[in-house]
Amino acid sequence: PRGERLDPRVDRTRRAVMDAVGSLIANEGIDSVSHQRVAEVSGVGRATLYRHWPTPADLLYDTLAEAEQPLLRPRDEPLFQWFRSELRHAASEMCSPTAIQFVSVLISRADHDASAAELRRRVIDQNVMNLAIMVARARARGEISGDPDPRDLYSQLLGPLLMRIVIEGRPASDRFVEQVIDAATAGWTGGAM
Repeated sequence: PRGERLDPRVDRTRRAVMDAVGSLIANEGIDSVSHQRVAEVSGVGRATLYRHWPTPADLLYDTLAEAEQPLLRPRDEPLFQWFRSELRHAASEMCSPTAIQFVSVLISRADHDASAAELRRRVIDQNVMNLAIMVARARARGEISGDPDPRDLYSQLLGPLLMRIVIEGRPASDRFVEQVIDAATAGWTGGAM
């Protein structure tokens, strides 16, 4: 169900589905988003789900269009510890077939669909803002000596993971994550890793 909705039942169904997908992502990870699980959690029939959201990626796309689900979540911990935990989390989430489908759907739609372009911008901006918060905290605590651009850093940290996992179809090991962090932060760490 997209666009103008006149029937309140449609709104209730959509809300139940979006809430269920959000809950599944938060509690079980992105890979748990399937028509079966969404039907179980939302109470909405699978036939309705398939009619309005033909793929799990469509469920994810519509949910993320309405909710803030950043890949990078700020926490009060040392920056490099945070990099390691968040990039491992991101790598794990990216391995999901649903996440791969979502990235594909978003990429294919963003150049010709204004709502997809807006979703892409919001997702990126939220993650860049969270990264900027963590970098500012680390700078204030003396953990880093430089002043990296958060948008460039976002690309340097997430780009290699996206390439490795989504494009190449290979897993990102902990060693690979460490190499990504080292490469992205080499010019401004001050040896404080």
